Amino acid sequence: RKRLVAILSHRWFTKEHPDPHGFTLSIVCRFLATAPAYKGIFIDFVSVPQWPRTEGDEAIFRKALSSMGSLYSSAESSTVLQCKIIPTPPADYDGTYSDR
Repeated sequence: RKRLVAILSHRWFTKEHPDPHGFTLSIVCRFLATAPAYKGIFIDFVSVPQWPRTEGDEAIFRKALSSMGSLYSSAESSTVLQCKIIPTPPADYDGTYSDR
């Protein structure tokens, strides 16, 4: 059985937006153009509520977070897309996830 949904997780380039210039998006689009078996893609930034969150958003976020581990790992299949060119992060990016 093949996995029909691609799962994307990557480093955020700024605290406000993971891919403000569309660099990662362009790589993903090129990959998906060569992988027609995928019928969808899960990108956490657009698939679950981000900051600022309302109480309702927070409940949805927590529910999603509790099951996201099964999206990122699978006994059936995994695909790792390695970027050979990684852009230099903006000067104000300190590289910490918790400061987003």
